[in-house]
Amino acid sequence: MKRITAVGLGVLLAIASMCTAGARQVSDDFLMGPDDVIEVAVPSHSGFANDKDLNKTLIVLPDGKVQYGEMGAFPAAGKTPTMLAADIKKALERTRENVVVVVSVKEVHSRRARILGAVKTNGSYEVKPGWRLLDLVAMAGGLTGKPTRISGHIVRGTTTIVPVELQGAVSQPGGPANVAIEPGDLVLLNEQDVHNQVHVLGQVARPGAYDLQDEGTIVSLISDAGSFTKDAALSKAYVLRGGVRVALNLLPIMRQDKSDESITNFKLLAGDVLFIPEITARFGVMGQVRNPGYFPTSETEEITVMKALSLAGGQSQEGDLRRATIARTVNGKVSATPVNIENLLKRGQQDPNYVLQPNDVLYIPKRGRTFNLGALLSPVQMLYYLGVVR
Repeated sequence: MKRITAVGLGVLLAIASMCTAGARQVSDDFLMGPDDVIEVAVPSHSGFANDKDLNKTLIVLPDGKVQYGEMGAFPAAGKTPTMLAADIKKALERTRENVVVVVSVKEVHSRRARILGAVKTNGSYEVKPGWRLLDLVAMAGGLTGKPTRISGHIVRGTTTIVPVELQGAVSQPGGPANVAIEPGDLVLLNEQDVHNQVHVLGQVARPGAYDLQDEGTIVSLISDAGSFTKDAALSKAYVLRGGVRVALNLLPIMRQDKSDESITNFKLLAGDVLFIPEITARFGVMGQVRNPGYFPTSETEEITVMKALSLAGGQSQEGDLRRATIARTVNGKVSATPVNIENLLKRGQQDPNYVLQPNDVLYIPKRGRTFNLGALLSPVQMLYYLGVVR
């Protein structure tokens, strides 16, 4: 919990009661970033009636901002929770007096790196200040083999590939081989064997190393690995070869039964790493539903409004399916398409006009509330970026 100005014991107790148990303990100088989940608490005090609508759980959006209801967007990335609390307090005091605002970090996602391959526990880990490669390896449970038999790369951003030399890092932890880890890094490690091997990592059933057959192909390698998962972004697959990333669109041949000579004729070489990433595009379902939030899109399946509603647990008791809306932002402009889901359910059929696209938001309003695009704009701004989780 952050330090605040001197207030009475009652205020402190109110603050304590309103900060959820899930809030993380972060240092006072922690700088928030995109995808971090924060909680804003505005307790009642000094005769000011507590407005529950001011207590929100927010996600820092990709542009570094948080959308705080009618108050609008506030820059959050690069600021401490205390700094953001001061900004929100200043805005609230335009219409209120003596407001106390507490911002707590609930989940940290902006400072995470992934490590896959020759470590005991593949996964995503929070990057601490000053971390290097061996720190991330240690957090992942250590290596599965000798450093002399493990090679790899760090995928940084969309264009940068950093070679990994583990033996040098272990021999001289303070040397350049033990490279600094940055938030967002993807570390791919592969253990070399006496046989010629290739590795497949990411969204497959059995990631790991496989012997390279004389006629080894991409398709046979994926088959050996148990095929891909439902969240596989096949159109974004690639092979890492000698520090070079070779893009491979596997979607046509793997899911659309289309021939693609660029894939069938692709020859794997010893040491290649085939990586199949996870789908990152999302759509949102917000408003009066049981489980509001954002969900991954599909490369092959259309996301209809009824499927989206089902993924969100269905409407709540106060949800009005007759006045649902699909919010879509194109070139910075927001449009709202009304959809009567109740009629769709009665007809038992889909309408191609009501298929969600990446970044779309299905919004279910509260029954009896006047609804128009102007009223939706504030939620849409945060929904488009999928920033508010309740």
